[in-house]
This record gives sequence, C-alpha cells and structure tokens, in this order.
Amino acid sequence: MPEAFRIAGLARKGKLDMPVERAVRQACRDVFRRPGLLQRLIPRIEEVLEAGDLPRPVPRPRRSARPFTTRRVWPMMVIVVEGAPPRLRGRLAVWLLEIRAGVYVGDYSRRVREMIWQQVEGAIGEGDAVIAWTAPTDQGFSFATCGKNRRMPVYFDGLTLVHFAAIPGKR
Repeated sequence: MPEAFRIAGLARKGKLDMPVERAVRQACRDVFRRPGLLQRLIPRIEEVLEAGDLPRPVPRPRRSARPFTTRRVWPMMVIVVEGAPPRLRGRLAVWLLEIRAGVYVGDYSRRVREMIWQQVEGAIGEGDAVIAWTAPTDQGFSFATCGKNRRMPVYFDGLTLVHFAAIPGKR
C-alpha cells in the first residue's frame, strides 16, 4: 500500500510524531473509509478468487455451544467518583446517567470517553475516580484510576490486575 511506504519515508526522515505502526494503521483506516472503495474492492476480490475455474467455496455453518445466544460487545463505560467537587459531578451528570451517588454510566465512543476522562482528571481535586469500559481484551474491559486511590491498575501477562497500596501508618 503506498500509504505505508509514504509513512515509512516520513519516519526515516524523523518527521513522524507517533509510532510507525500506529500511523500506518490510521492511514490504512482512512484509505478504507474513502467512499466507494469497498464497492470496487469486493467485486475485484471475487474476480480473483474465481480465476482458474475454481468453484466458489461454500461457507461452513457456524457451530456454537450455545446456539440461542449471541456475543456482542456493547460499548459501555462506568465512572465512579468519591470526594469529587460538585462542579465535576454536575458536569458528569450532563454526559452520563448517575445511577447511584457518584456512579455514572454511559455509552460513548472512545474519543468522547477520553474527553470525559480528561475532564475528570483535571477537576478531581482531593477526590478519586475510576473509569471502566468495554475493550477488546481477554477480560472484556479495561480501566484507569486517578486521584488518591488505593487501588491501582497493574499490567501482568496481558491482564490488568489491581494492586492495593498500603495505608500509611498501618501494617
């Protein structure tokens, strides 16, 4: 793909402000989002696969241990705040549903989720907060914390675990 070579050239010249892999992924995403590309690409792929008079493969039926359930990842996020200033709580209530005191839930894209979390980090003050969201990980979710929180995420062998910090003065 020409985009990959263009980005590799920028990286070699030191004109790239992000990792090469990320820049290539984003450039390829933008190419595939161009209007009409998939409509032109899919017939070409079928044409190539039909070359040589090979019969078109018949798709195998999906086997499932639980035939009446579907696994769909619902994008969801949960933010829990403690000791947050009223202004921050009001701002969160604009975007999210407060289902219990200090517990906010919503369904937003990654970009909006990151924007909301930046606001939490900037306004948490003496409080603490945790955010959890659905993610394509082995656990099915990911999370982050900010403020004075005893529970801190620790990454271990592809999993996110929780480390409890000691309470000062206690053993």
